[in-house]
Amino acid sequence: MVDPKNLWVGDELRVKSSGRIGTFEGVAGNGKVRVKSGPKIYLVASTNLELYTPLEDPVTDLGIEDIDLEHKKNNSTEKVGDAIDLHTEKLSPELSNALPERIIDLQISSFDIYIEAAIKAKKHIVTIIHGKGTGVLKSIVHQRLKTEEKVFSFRELNDGGATEVVFYF
Repeated sequence: MVDPKNLWVGDELRVKSSGRIGTFEGVAGNGKVRVKSGPKIYLVASTNLELYTPLEDPVTDLGIEDIDLEHKKNNSTEKVGDAIDLHTEKLSPELSNALPERIIDLQISSFDIYIEAAIKAKKHIVTIIHGKGTGVLKSIVHQRLKTEEKVFSFRELNDGGATEVVFYF
């Protein structure tokens, strides 16, 4: 449980029941906490919240030595596929029972590395498979795409389970 009196606007929170990550936006008149996640604001009971601290380095903090993401990040000659599947089963099956915040950190890190590699490889169109789920990962992916200067446009595919990204160079 989080005491709303001790929070500052912008503090990162995690909704325990859904795993949704968001920022503190204040307290509503009914006493519920206003949590902004993506473009939406949710009213959540303080008993259903906890402070969220992202991992500094999700790969080493999770103890995953066999995933060489740093190598992939720095190897610009490596071929970049037309799509990345961010489902846990595809990225790191051994994490299927890990805490949601650890999984999402790995997914976000993998997404960032893939987008950087796609831009270096001058891919014009790529697909990000994030799944439908609660929409947390899709929301984060879309937020990051909006701030990437090389992204020309993006649109949802497969009823919201994937996003097609168009770059310009």
